[in-house]
Amino acid sequence: MMMNRAFSGVRNYGSARVTTLSNGVRVATQATKDHVATVGAYMDAGTRDETSATEGTSQIIASLARQPRQSLAELATSVNAKVERERTSYTIKVMPENVGTAVNELGNIVYGRDNGNFEAAKQAVLNSVDEQQSIQELIMDRAHMSTFRDSPLGNSLLGPLENTGNLTEDELVQFRAANYSADRLVVTAAGNVDHDSFVRDVERNFEIAPQPKASIMEHPYFCGTMMVYRNDEMGPTLYFALGYEGVPFKHPDALTFEVMKYVIGGMKNNDNKLLPGSLSGNRTVNRVANKMNVGCADEFQAFNINYRDTGFFGTYVACDEIAAENASGEMQFGVNMLSGGVVDEEVARAKREFLMDLHSSRVGTKQLADHLGKSLIGWNRVVSPEEMAARLEYIDAAEVRRVAWKHLHDQEVCMTALGPSHGVPPIAILRRNNLMQRY
Repeated sequence: MMMNRAFSGVRNYGSARVTTLSNGVRVATQATKDHVATVGAYMDAGTRDETSATEGTSQIIASLARQPRQSLAELATSVNAKVERERTSYTIKVMPENVGTAVNELGNIVYGRDNGNFEAAKQAVLNSVDEQQSIQELIMDRAHMSTFRDSPLGNSLLGPLENTGNLTEDELVQFRAANYSADRLVVTAAGNVDHDSFVRDVERNFEIAPQPKASIMEHPYFCGTMMVYRNDEMGPTLYFALGYEGVPFKHPDALTFEVMKYVIGGMKNNDNKLLPGSLSGNRTVNRVANKMNVGCADEFQAFNINYRDTGFFGTYVACDEIAAENASGEMQFGVNMLSGGVVDEEVARAKREFLMDLHSSRVGTKQLADHLGKSLIGWNRVVSPEEMAARLEYIDAAEVRRVAWKHLHDQEVCMTALGPSHGVPPIAILRRNNLMQRY
């Protein structure tokens, strides 16, 4: 019943419309009956496109975008800017009649026509040190830094960005000129918007020159490594991430990796769920919750991140310091079972949970605009919920075992930990455990 309602809600939005302008900018809209609209500009450029000399540039551009703007202040709204490793997004939520104003402001940001207060933006980035971030964000950031250490993919999102204080406005202009090109830009709108009118607005405000980028990037090397920040004074809880090399956006096995993430799943103590983890039908959740009769982790969550030419798959865990070995062992056992012991019942459950999360994440104009932007950048087209459900039908336990055996079994593993880490197994033990199919 819940899934039927989720499907119905998505279908009521209608189909997305996509138009490619003469200069290569892709424009997408999703019409809904909402009383607001979200307009977004998504650039296929992020911290991965920075060099050691320009590190921090994307964060400064985002900081400039967040500065107050008179036209948006009159509409009681502002720019929401987010920097990722391979993407930077700028979104504005407005009333439908003010979509044109939002498009104009996004054009100013992408073009750099209004750079605002550069020094203030740079200082804001310097002040946003990593201590202000959540522990999970910090662990994932450091996991990338250690695992992809020989590639710009390992550039930090959170800092400290030691080079930022030396950046100049000229370097900002040069970074935009090199990376903010028409072929890498997607402009979206979701809400009560007219597609043809929106396309005309984009044509007027995004006359950005096409500049196809001949990439010289090599496939980033996944380094099996361990980075441990030992701190015995921050309390009894150890935080760590175990990671494996995943697959890119367009890889044939990408959707199977997403299903595998849900097969492993996640849990959090005291989250007031109807069914406690000790009674869960999810194998990994059940074993973690019942280990030593008290459980071996306070929380854990599987993750799967796709990039242009690689991926990052694994689990994030928070556990008591004395349970480090058991918690890491259960995480590895859960991943190992994907290639040796997963059954159709587990895969069916994982697909149901995936579809529920997929549809529940597209219930607002902001979420829909993000989906359009990420789809066009990642796949160069918009993937409908119906297509995703149809593709899931072809994934069963045998397919999960094939993909896991190919990509995860007997492969390199990385660990990044923070806290009282005296119980963490050494990397040689973790690597050896990737061969184990059972205890």
